Amino acid sequence: MIALAVARHVAFTIALFVAAFAIGRRLVGARRFDGAVEELAISTTVGLGVLALALYLLALAGLFTRGPITLAVGAMLVASRRSFARLGPTLRPRAAVAVAVAVAVPAWLLTLYPPCDWDAVSYHLPLARAAVESGAWRATPWPRYPAFPSLTEVLFALGLLVGDAIDAHLVSFVVLVAFALLVGAAARRLAGARAGLWAAALLVGNPAILFLGTSGYVDLTLALFTVAAVWALLRFLDAADDDGGAWLLLAGALSGFAAMAKYSGLFAVVLVGVVALARAPRRLALLALSTAALVALPTYLFIALSTGNPIHPFLGQWLGLGPWSRADVAGQIDDLSRLGTPRTLGALARLPWDLAVDPGRFRPPAPSSPLVGGALIAFVAGVARDARLRRLGAVALALMLAWFLTARGYRYLVPVLALVCLGAGVAAARLVERPAARLRSAARVLTVVVAAALVSPSGAWVATELSLRGAPRLDAAAWDAYLTPRLPAYGAFRWAAARSARDGGAIYQLRFENHVYYGGSTVRGDWFGEGRYDDVRRLAGAARPLHAHLRRLGVRWLLVPLGETLPTRDPDFRRLFARRYEDRVAAVYELSRAVLP
Repeated sequence: MIALAVARHVAFTIALFVAAFAIGRRLVGARRFDGAVEELAISTTVGLGVLALALYLLALAGLFTRGPITLAVGAMLVASRRSFARLGPTLRPRAAVAVAVAVAVPAWLLTLYPPCDWDAVSYHLPLARAAVESGAWRATPWPRYPAFPSLTEVLFALGLLVGDAIDAHLVSFVVLVAFALLVGAAARRLAGARAGLWAAALLVGNPAILFLGTSGYVDLTLALFTVAAVWALLRFLDAADDDGGAWLLLAGALSGFAAMAKYSGLFAVVLVGVVALARAPRRLALLALSTAALVALPTYLFIALSTGNPIHPFLGQWLGLGPWSRADVAGQIDDLSRLGTPRTLGALARLPWDLAVDPGRFRPPAPSSPLVGGALIAFVAGVARDARLRRLGAVALALMLAWFLTARGYRYLVPVLALVCLGAGVAAARLVERPAARLRSAARVLTVVVAAALVSPSGAWVATELSLRGAPRLDAAAWDAYLTPRLPAYGAFRWAAARSARDGGAIYQLRFENHVYYGGSTVRGDWFGEGRYDDVRRLAGAARPLHAHLRRLGVRWLLVPLGETLPTRDPDFRRLFARRYEDRVAAVYELSRAVLP
């Protein structure tokens, strides 16, 4: 049974990767690639974006069900059938493929555990689950954000539609593979195969990045499309023929996908616009920007129509608050501004040191690689010596400044870290270029040994995680056993979800937002929006106002931490709230449908 489940997840991983490659390869056309790895990376990245856009449009039309999706994806694959013939040549270097598989399999195992990471289960996966259960993409004041850029969540929803939450994790894994291929291909073009191997090893050797590629987070998707757009821009700047225009248009499309993945992807659109207007003929520049706008338009139009603000909740006081209040927006901005170091010139000057020595200040989702400091030094040294790396350095600096002036979390810096890995791989390969030319056999051994050392931090982290988590098991009982100690209120959510599915009514959870995915798509309650916690706590002194407020939200089940202040001494409380479940962590009350005189 477990073997069959694992085989199904393997099949989904391969199918998604192959489908993305085929669709993307058909669309990128006769562009001149610098080798099979670049062809594989760019095609797969484009295919993931186009697939997500197609699914998003179907969901907006209320057609996010197996039938329409099968027809749409099938039509794209039929139109891309000739691209499958290109997959074989791109995988021809069997030794490289074998090494990649050997590195990937241990990381792939981490995707087989039930999701329990905060942002994933509080709103990324719940949003995807709501689309699957309703068959449509709709704005909602819960969970957390009523509408926001959701390219990755749409792909998660595809995983949930054909399988379960593990398949959503596998979407992240496919993104990770495409990302490593892209960074490796870019470094290879600049300084050869050794540079490509080392750059990719540096990237996947960072446990924080590997975590993002095996969980339900969306930051790696943003990074993939941002770096792909940057690389397409650099290819445009290097091109001396008509192929350059094609690369610029591709950069526009990729930046549009970045903006569709997250608001910070708009920086990629700005970057493409600045370079295009400065270096391309006006008509071509406008065409590239139009391509970016066309890709991102459905997402931002949906957000604008849903909330009145195309970048909700940001600039809400001027563009529209939607279901949020001014206090909600201020609280969100304050939370983001507290990430990382202070926004001062001194902190900016110390940033490389802090990232290398004290990365915990930026809240990495997993340990940051201890090699980040060395990579930064190698990158800076390479920029000083190599004119082609200076362009890369300028882009990395611009993206880092944008990051520093907004939300200084480690996850949001991944595009810059990827460019650092790329440049460091190039700089290191060029440093050993002459000695390696004299000692070929020894150089090959050195290349492999260095690559193994670069990837070793992630290897150690994966081994530790597998040891702590135990062998992955895919049956329902194993999921319960795994989640219960990690999500304290999991039992209460599971009980409430079952009762809600049987008897109807929404669930309101108080201060358990990191459990939302396991309550189903009817869960209300968060720090922001119509179901904000503060509104409930303000009414917690009297049973009738509390009951009336929750009933206005469609709530039938109230899930609260054990010991939470409730108006239990109010004579009306027992007539309006009946305790139906209790464990060591949480209690669930059923709200009476009666309205007291």
